[in-house]
Amino acid sequence: MTFEHHVRVWPGDAHPSTSGPVPAEVTEAHTTPPHIVIVGRPRGLREVAARQLDTVAPGIAQVDHATQLTDIVEGRTGASPLAGTAVVLITEPLLPGLATRLRRRHRARALAAEFVTLARVASDLGADRLVVCSTAFLYSDDGGQPLVSSSPVEPGAETVAAHAAEAAARVFTSLGGRSVILRLGWVFGDHDPMTAKVVSVAQKGWQLIDGQPTSWVAAIASADAATAIHAATDAPPGTYNISDGRPVTQGAINAILEEATGTVLHPLCDDSWGEIGTLFGASRFLTDAHFGQLTGWQPTGTDLRHDLFQRVRRRSGSTNWPR
Repeated sequence: MTFEHHVRVWPGDAHPSTSGPVPAEVTEAHTTPPHIVIVGRPRGLREVAARQLDTVAPGIAQVDHATQLTDIVEGRTGASPLAGTAVVLITEPLLPGLATRLRRRHRARALAAEFVTLARVASDLGADRLVVCSTAFLYSDDGGQPLVSSSPVEPGAETVAAHAAEAAARVFTSLGGRSVILRLGWVFGDHDPMTAKVVSVAQKGWQLIDGQPTSWVAAIASADAATAIHAATDAPPGTYNISDGRPVTQGAINAILEEATGTVLHPLCDDSWGEIGTLFGASRFLTDAHFGQLTGWQPTGTDLRHDLFQRVRRRSGSTNWPR
């Protein structure tokens, strides 16, 4: 059976918008559905994942919203136009702040409805599996013990998208599909808003991360997160913790930022980035390697401390790692 894949192409790197150029529509003949459909806002991890996955899994399709999933199969025939396809739903924590907290209730309802719709439409179209990129920031405090996938979670304003996406995965499973949930550590890298925020504030002499210095933070480079997504398209259904296996304390993060800037950072005393905040108000010690043991996936990128140091030092013209 031959499928026609409609691809909307925008000039250059422009993203679709109501005020932007009208997209050209190119029709390409395909004998199979796309191997992977990525759903998520065009930023951060989605950009990294799409670029990396396209080199190892030809046939990548991308949409911004769950409601656009049907556009992928426009013009195709057959009862299951997405048979054999993995739908990847990418969520990312929002930056802490008053606006995020005020929007929580409305955002939670809207995202829950959108993601459940995605799960149902994906199932109706015959998608093979749903891979959800969630976050380890969902976990409550580790209580001094390493976190595992069954550890308690406590969604906050910054993590409502991840919580809603995990609920959608359970709906997809209830409809007969296979779901994989990846609880990712802090996905740091070039396109991550939180990485950029922490670095830019440090360059001005301020300490943004203000929880307990001994609290642990799990992290993973964005390139490693992208390869984990690819591995998840063939992984057994389940919920997995994904990190580089090298958790660092908040005190160590701030120390390396001070080393890079050459100055003592002054706390901003922003409670949403501190002890009462969702992201840094808890300790999350995460070294769970179960996903790698099942799939063979292993992180190969740099660690968080080294990455932050290099980003701060680039502007100074020196990137030498401290001895």
